[in-house]
Amino acid sequence: MDGFSQSQIKSQTADSETSALDLSAENLVAKASNSKSSQTPGWARIARIVILASVSSAMLGAVVWSVIHQKDLFGVRAVPVEWTERMGSSRMATQLTTSVEASIGETLRGIMGEVPWRISLDEISAKLQENPWIREARVRRQFPDRVLVSITPRRPVAVLVERNGFRPLAEDGSLLPLWTGESVPDVPFLRSEVLLKDGARRAEAVEMLRELPEQGVLSVSNIAEIEFTRESGFSLVLISPRLEVLLGSGEIDTKLRRVSHVLNYLSQNSKRAAVIDATSSKKVVVRARQRP
Repeated sequence: MDGFSQSQIKSQTADSETSALDLSAENLVAKASNSKSSQTPGWARIARIVILASVSSAMLGAVVWSVIHQKDLFGVRAVPVEWTERMGSSRMATQLTTSVEASIGETLRGIMGEVPWRISLDEISAKLQENPWIREARVRRQFPDRVLVSITPRRPVAVLVERNGFRPLAEDGSLLPLWTGESVPDVPFLRSEVLLKDGARRAEAVEMLRELPEQGVLSVSNIAEIEFTRESGFSLVLISPRLEVLLGSGEIDTKLRRVSHVLNYLSQNSKRAAVIDATSSKKVVVRARQRP
């Protein structure tokens, strides 16, 4: 066969087959290697994305934190104060309102310019309520640069006469610090050692004042004095007409209605009286002269 023996041809054929087998094995190894290498970068990319996202979030959070704590951007610029109810219309109430507002302003001055969410609302509320004329103070934030304050005051309904001056009596029955205003309080005067010491009796006095009408002869503004003794109970001294009303103890609201009818009768008939005695639970006695 053209100079090649049959054995040589078989040998060459075997070599070529071996070579083909070797190439196939190498291909398989290469493919396996390529497969592994193609899978590994995929997980690596995911890991890199997760890391970058975490870093970006942290950086963004730091930036946001820094921005919202900038006083020039979010510092408190206004602290509106609202009153749930006013002190009243008397001169004493007007002076008290001015004094309380000054105290509120002094307390709130320290939070101006501060970032609202750094301010302790409870601390501010407690500080405001240190003023004895403030019964309740509610504080809340208003985005972005305001703190709102709501004040419920203790309103004066009368003053207890002491040796050292006047002790205001609030509508909740509490006694407040001595009156230091320049003018004489234009609310009823309470003259009673018992009321200074007995909280239950003070509560009765406040309840009686609540029962009085807003207008008319028996209105609070027309009462000069209120007296109380354990023996005689309550009595009122009116400004105009100048007379004394004896009420005693118990059924005060019923007695006040009876006295009101008597006063209307006296006014309509141009009659005068010095004393109206309503201590009885059944009748009202009108006297032309003062008690001895």
